[in-house]
Amino acid sequence: MNRKALTLGLTAATCLALVGCDSSSNDTAIALPTPTPTLSPSPTPLPNIVAVAAATAC
Repeated sequence: MNRKALTLGLTAATCLALVGCDSSSNDTAIALPTPTPTLSPSPTPLPNIVAVAAATAC
């Protein structure tokens, strides 16, 4: 039983070492598309207090 555990442990360690040393991984960065800013229409300016007062007849 002890020999099987040792063999299994060495096999697992070897497999992990080989996978960890794999140099053919594709580690290139993926360029994400940049969102284009959407221009919202400019809001209509609200009349100021002077314009409101001038438009009102007393």
